[in-house]
Amino acid sequence: MLVVVFALNDAFGTLNDIDAMWPIEERAIEAIDASGLGFLDGNDIGAGEYGICFFGSDWKAMWELLKPILQTAPVAVDRLEVWPRGASDMSVVSAND
Repeated sequence: MLVVVFALNDAFGTLNDIDAMWPIEERAIEAIDASGLGFLDGNDIGAGEYGICFFGSDWKAMWELLKPILQTAPVAVDRLEVWPRGASDMSVVSAND
């Protein structure tokens, strides 16, 4: 699983931030579905972060596909979290990798 985490200015972001994320997520859904690399499994908002979760077998390939889309978001990508299949812990990766 690849979780792309965006930094928000407050605990839950503003309604404008959240509303502006929907078109970004829709573009990401279209791209990931068309690629066959995986799928979007939802988002998680709170604690000053907005995370978008993607499932697939190759997080690096998914990130290369999604990076140009997600970097157009109105809030900055803070980090990537990578959860290997069956693992109970994740790795944190720079969004610049």
